[in-house]
Amino acid sequence: MASTQANLLQGVWTQLTTTDKNGEVFHLSGHSGVIYLEQTAQPTVTDTTTPTSRVTMERDGFSYYSVAASEFLWAYAINGNVTLTVTPVE
Repeated sequence: MASTQANLLQGVWTQLTTTDKNGEVFHLSGHSGVIYLEQTAQPTVTDTTTPTSRVTMERDGFSYYSVAASEFLWAYAINGNVTLTVTPVE
């Protein structure tokens, strides 16, 4: 599957995955921190009780594995707009 770019707006939860359950995320640009979580529906809030699974800063990356069939990977730019690259892996 091909890589795609995800443009995150500050303060908005963005869905990164659809049917792909394994892949890689790279924080391409933007000085904001980004938090990630796996959940079935778009999260509605972000606070200290949000169950984050990962945090990245510019030029960080990570692999995601075995996202549950009914869940998606979501990202939230904390204090500025960010561009991510998402690469699904079969």
